[in-house]
Amino acid sequence: MLLGIKEYVQFFIIIAVVTSLNYEKLMREYFLLCGPDFFCLPPNVTHRFSIQPELNHTYRNLCPECKCDSACVSRGDCCPDVFFKLPELECVNRTIIKAVSDLKYERNAMYLMVNQCPPGTKKELMDLCEGQHSTEFILLNLPVYDINSNISYRNSFCAECNNVTNHSSWNLDIHCNQFADFNFLSSVKEVIDLANQKKCIFQAYKRNENTLYNMSNCDYVMNNKNLITKCNETSHWTHEDKDIRDACESSFVGLYMSFKNVFCHMCNPAESNDLRDTCNETGLWKPFDEGVRNACKDLPISNATSPYKNVFCYICNRNNYNINQTLDIFTNISETLSMNRTIVQIIKVQVNAINIDYLPEVLKKKHEYSSKLKDTIFRVFSKDMINLKGQIVDLKHLFSRYLELSQTISVCPARQDLLNSSASDSNCICDPFCVFDSTKTLPCCHDSSLELPVRCMQSNDLSIPHAMRHDPTIERHLVIDGCLQHSTNALFNSYCGKRFVNDPFSLLPFSNVRNNVSFHNLYCVLCNLNTSTYVNQMMGDNGGMSDVFSEANNYTSIIQDYIDVSNDYKPWSLIFHCYKYVDYSHYILLSELIQLMQAVGCNITYDDIPATRHCAPHPTACAVDRWRFTNHDIAQACTVGYGLDPWIPKTLMYFKTSNYQFRHFANVYCAHCTYNSTYTVRGFIDECNVTGLWNSVYNDTENRCKTSPFFPYYFPFKNEFCASCNTFLYSISVQSVEGGYGDKRFGVTHIPVPRDMFRIDFEDNYNRRHRVCNVNQVYDIYAGKCRDILCYPGKYLKNSTCHSLFHVTKNLRYSISFGVTSPETITNDTGRDINRASHLAISRKLGLRKMAFHIRKMALYYTDYESIQGFVYIDCFISESVTRVDIERLLVNFISTKSTMNISQNAYDIFPSTNGYFLDPKHNASERNRRSWNNEVSYRQAKVSRLLLCTQIALYNDEYRIISDQNRTYLILSRIDKMLEYDEFESLSNGQIRVCIDTLNSVNYFEKKVSSMEIILSYLNVAGSTLSFVCLLFFLVTYMLFPSLRTAAGKLMMILVFSLLLTLILSSLSFFFVDSALGCTIVGILLHFFWLVVFGSMQVCSFHMYRQFRSSTPPMFHPNVFFISRLCIYIAYVVLLPTAIVLVHIVVSEFQTNNIGYGGNKCFISHPIAKMVSFVLPVVLICISNLYFFISTILVIHYTPSPRSNQDARGEFQVCIRLSTITGVAWLFLIFDSFFPLSAYSFIATAICSFQGLFIFLAFIGNKRILNLYKEFIREKLGQDNSSSPSNTITTANSRLTISKVTKL
Repeated sequence: MLLGIKEYVQFFIIIAVVTSLNYEKLMREYFLLCGPDFFCLPPNVTHRFSIQPELNHTYRNLCPECKCDSACVSRGDCCPDVFFKLPELECVNRTIIKAVSDLKYERNAMYLMVNQCPPGTKKELMDLCEGQHSTEFILLNLPVYDINSNISYRNSFCAECNNVTNHSSWNLDIHCNQFADFNFLSSVKEVIDLANQKKCIFQAYKRNENTLYNMSNCDYVMNNKNLITKCNETSHWTHEDKDIRDACESSFVGLYMSFKNVFCHMCNPAESNDLRDTCNETGLWKPFDEGVRNACKDLPISNATSPYKNVFCYICNRNNYNINQTLDIFTNISETLSMNRTIVQIIKVQVNAINIDYLPEVLKKKHEYSSKLKDTIFRVFSKDMINLKGQIVDLKHLFSRYLELSQTISVCPARQDLLNSSASDSNCICDPFCVFDSTKTLPCCHDSSLELPVRCMQSNDLSIPHAMRHDPTIERHLVIDGCLQHSTNALFNSYCGKRFVNDPFSLLPFSNVRNNVSFHNLYCVLCNLNTSTYVNQMMGDNGGMSDVFSEANNYTSIIQDYIDVSNDYKPWSLIFHCYKYVDYSHYILLSELIQLMQAVGCNITYDDIPATRHCAPHPTACAVDRWRFTNHDIAQACTVGYGLDPWIPKTLMYFKTSNYQFRHFANVYCAHCTYNSTYTVRGFIDECNVTGLWNSVYNDTENRCKTSPFFPYYFPFKNEFCASCNTFLYSISVQSVEGGYGDKRFGVTHIPVPRDMFRIDFEDNYNRRHRVCNVNQVYDIYAGKCRDILCYPGKYLKNSTCHSLFHVTKNLRYSISFGVTSPETITNDTGRDINRASHLAISRKLGLRKMAFHIRKMALYYTDYESIQGFVYIDCFISESVTRVDIERLLVNFISTKSTMNISQNAYDIFPSTNGYFLDPKHNASERNRRSWNNEVSYRQAKVSRLLLCTQIALYNDEYRIISDQNRTYLILSRIDKMLEYDEFESLSNGQIRVCIDTLNSVNYFEKKVSSMEIILSYLNVAGSTLSFVCLLFFLVTYMLFPSLRTAAGKLMMILVFSLLLTLILSSLSFFFVDSALGCTIVGILLHFFWLVVFGSMQVCSFHMYRQFRSSTPPMFHPNVFFISRLCIYIAYVVLLPTAIVLVHIVVSEFQTNNIGYGGNKCFISHPIAKMVSFVLPVVLICISNLYFFISTILVIHYTPSPRSNQDARGEFQVCIRLSTITGVAWLFLIFDSFFPLSAYSFIATAICSFQGLFIFLAFIGNKRILNLYKEFIREKLGQDNSSSPSNTITTANSRLTISKVTKL
């Protein structure tokens, strides 16, 4: 990669290093991270290590590829040893005129170029290069690039001051929304004017380079907020280095994982670990290289190659012939970072294959353990006994208990003689892996499913701490975690279902891509490779039982068997979700990487999981405290029988808990041992045909009705047999709590204004109105009445949620509309294929086999892209018993999402659309397609939409209008003139119109409109508060700037202004915390406290004013100590009194209402009485006292004996106005207004209080004295003579003394 000497001289002839970076130090750190193969220049120019390793091989894939040619700056892929020898480059915006937004230009606006001159350049030339220029100047002086080095400069003046003479100008790209011709304009101003008029973008671009539409490194770094571009974002960089920091934050971009460049990686290390400083600790090093070993030993440490000392120690511990990062499991690793408040790192490990050659290495490490395993004889098959996870159970006993809840049981042929012929059913699949087959047409045999060693594994099963793993939202997968008692290797039998931290083959589950069977780890795959002997025994081919001799250490032949079929098995991938940065780049083994992620607390989940059988977290433990007939066989079958189907009573509803997870039992044995068998139930039906509805006579059913024990799941019948012989289909409505779409409660849309702080009746009215409605009603504020919350027909309301009247039911008929597209052409078979694709998509979505399906309308046509698009309207009839709410959820999900089906080698994309309902009658399907639809059409049809699931209300004729045309039907809400789509409302046969409550809420249907007066008042308040904020901020700056203003009174004013400033900020922020209970409570407490501080400060200022004017001695002659002590008393009063009031309010509210009394829909004091006592009353008392102080002070000023003149009268009036701004007397007007409806008076009162900051500013800042102070301050800053500034003269006249007191205030 080294340049020839001529090219080297030509390329670097212009170099003048002006940076303060320690170049050699940077290159040494880069060398320790990336090795010698990522440099352009020879070592004596770059790092200059005293020890130069002589390597026999080239080592790639250690760092990002970089280039050494002259175009590398333009491409952004220069090697750092070249880049940091160049003049300092910066990202400069290439856009000159932007009169319209255009993404393709905006995403590539920045470009690396030189935009400054070296030190010592003449000022005139430097200004032309670096100055802020007009658009006319920039258009006339486009960037240029050096023909020799290809480096770009901001303009020709920047090139000139950097001694570049052989340069060429950039070109100008123009893009306009409207036609524009710039070729015949006479001035640059005309060009600019026309460009703005025609909505144009002018952007400079480099000749012979595609820089227009490809995002540059500058734009990529600026637009990628999740790229680490600064040092110590990880907070683990303990030894700060200025050179590395400057290199990281420079314009050099060479993306390294999620870092802008390798130097950002160096200064953002992960948590430190023990470094490995010797070669071949892993035993994987290939090829041997003496130079690498010496470099590992002799070169210093790099903190960027953890867990290895430096890159050479990393090289000499891995197989360098293999390009994979992890060598035990072949993977592709990628990461994404989220850089909001904290780092969130997501690392995806795509597992491609296992390194089968590494398996013997792992097994050798287990030799000590495996040598303790003795050769074992495993029983392959037993007719009447099975081993359930280490416990031998009696099958005959289990079968008899099963038959207490079912009339028949399906078992394998070899075990048929364990049952009576009437109870036995051999029409089942005896394959032990049958439970994973989703396409089977027959049920799995009960005994083979029970015997299959499986477990329900969460997808985050590797996460530590374990508390992270018990999340009900996490997917669970059924996996085989044991051997079917036939393995010929005791080692695999022992390791199947277990995990070992140093064994990657025990950590990853596997799936057979042919039959979707999943295994807990590789050892479970190996010990279940051959199940033919077991299956033959189960089928009864040989009868009896046989034994297999299992050797402990003979595994070579089994591994070879796996190699032959390894393409059928796919290991699962991994995702690491970390809340701190983890450096994984130098970990060689996946097992070590998993240990690292567990150690730092990352959440580990499996990803890219093949089609597996999901399982639910059913209760798998018997309720021993309530189970009278304790039996260990049943308890074990309940606990480990994940391979069995969940058990639901076939004929009627049963009692359930409130948790959705437990709506049915894990298996039939859990049903035996979960109910309270000690409870005596009387009055159940224990005979057949009591109802007179049973028209069949089965003696066996009658006998089992009498002999089988009582089960509460069939009450009022004794058991399942008594229920079946009394009706064809018996269903009772039991109070269930299955989930549905709940409704939201609605408040009043209200824009807060200051008068709301003192209003007592607003919240009371709202709450009182709501208390009129019962729990099954919602209050319509607009109409002023309660409206009943309803459910879709067939469902009832409980706890504000809709539940199916019959949890399990059948004969459901639905209508569905959707769209379909395909790139194929229309043929005679297209309609048939779409019919099949639609049927297959819906049946797979619902997981049903017995479903009648009829296309009522279908229209197909060609699009502009010569592909098929059409709309389909179908009837769907479900005849089998299903859980209604689950089916409807799946149907709603189907119409809301896209899916793809392949039929006859054609792909059909199905997408949501309601157009099928409105197809012309000419598109009706032929009658022959309805030959199977005889009785089905008599069932009521339900349109599939969210209304099947949501809570809703009924609209009356005067509340809506329906508009129909040939293509659509809409509903117009008359109250708010909003339009709803066809799938957002339902027309019932009784003439009602139903709409979901959350749909109405989304269009603010229930909310009372804010009046125009309220809106104007809120705008007035916002304007006043904003202007007050600016004025108060300027007041504080002024008083902090001039010490002469910070008298005792001035400091009191600063306290008042500061607290008022904070209160304005909190009042503005309170709107954003309404939806957060905690945030709203905190804001309420702070608002209460600071408003009291504001009024307390006003009271102190008023009292101080009163005291000053009542005093006979001029205040300026008081000792400073007296002022300080008085100021401390004032501050204590201002802070402690509000604190006491807030604390008393919290304690009393907590005692009386069990909450601290803050929050509500305005984030203030929530209880009206508490607001009156703890806020309104103290404020009124303060304002009244301030009014007294103010009037007394005015009287003192007025009656001060002195010769009066017009000027003195005007002065007294100005004094009164100034003093009134700090008393808060104006708030009495607002308090008075809050007890009456909104009126014109409200605007006056609100304006006076909202603009208080402006009034204070005008009273105390807007005068000649402050102006003179600023003039004097500016003169001092400009270095002018200050000796002529006027001095203040103290007069002894009573009238002048009065003005002096006011001035000091």
